[in-house]
Amino acid sequence: MSVSNQSPSLIFVASNDEAFQAVLTSRNVTKVKNLVKQILEDETLDSVIALQIKKLCKITVKAIADTTIQSSTNKELLMQLKKHKKRETQINEQLVNYDRYLESEILEEHAAKHLEKV
Repeated sequence: MSVSNQSPSLIFVASNDEAFQAVLTSRNVTKVKNLVKQILEDETLDSVIALQIKKLCKITVKAIADTTIQSSTNKELLMQLKKHKKRETQINEQLVNYDRYLESEILEEHAAKHLEKV
């Protein structure tokens, strides 16, 4: 089963069979607005339908903005997670080295105490 990774798009076919498409990405907000403007100018629409199309445009622009914000937030969180893991690894390495130092020091103390007893 394959998962499609395509961006959603808005498609409009005018009464003269001319098709317009706007991919819903952060770079295409203007294109989406222009598409809606073209729909409202070219078609003779009932005022209620025109209002609904305007609302749909606003919702689409907000959805694009939300997606962009979520994407940048996710990137930031992943960067912070990588930094945290790197820091954690460095601390663990320092603790291992410290542990090795203590072990040798303790071994020397035990050897010295053993030699004193003998």
